[in-house]
Amino acid sequence: MAELEREEEKKTRVEILEQKKQEIKSLEQEIDTMQKEYEQLEQEGERAYQQKEISVMQTTVIDRKELLHQKELELETVTRNRKNCALVREALLNDLENKEQCLMQAKQQFDQRLRQRQETFRHEFPLTPNSQDAINEARRMFETSKKKSLIGLLLSLVVHLIVLLLKKVLQLILRILLFSIFCYVSFNSPMFLVETVCHFLSESLDRFSMAPI
Repeated sequence: MAELEREEEKKTRVEILEQKKQEIKSLEQEIDTMQKEYEQLEQEGERAYQQKEISVMQTTVIDRKELLHQKELELETVTRNRKNCALVREALLNDLENKEQCLMQAKQQFDQRLRQRQETFRHEFPLTPNSQDAINEARRMFETSKKKSLIGLLLSLVVHLIVLLLKKVLQLILRILLFSIFCYVSFNSPMFLVETVCHFLSESLDRFSMAPI
């Protein structure tokens, strides 16, 4: 009986061991499968990351190309504008040179005509002693009239200043008289009147001497 129980126990242990082995094999297979799936997922992730990087790089390249194209267009515009400015500047310089030449020619023609007219006038109306005396007399009369006008201007200025001074003096005398009458009527005191008039007169003279004419 004991031997049978031992054999049964051995069989049971062998079966359990076989089951454990089968479980271990199945677990190993699952681990292998999971490892393969993980590797596949990792490869797919790397591919996706690479594709994303590639798309980002492609977008960056496209943006750089567009920016480069814009810069090229701007450079072409600037170059064209510079060429146009150079052409305009050259045209303006040519126009200025032409105008200067025309001005010089007109000046030369004017000088030539003026000399011709002077020569013609000298031939037609030559200077004589009488004409020279008339010219000198006209100059003398002009200088005399200029001196007379200057003297008249100075005299009018002096008269104007004298009138202003007289006006100021009359205004001062009138104020003194009015103030004297007011003080005499108000206070009826000759001494106060004299002191007030002297004080007012001194202040008025100070203001009059300091005031501009």
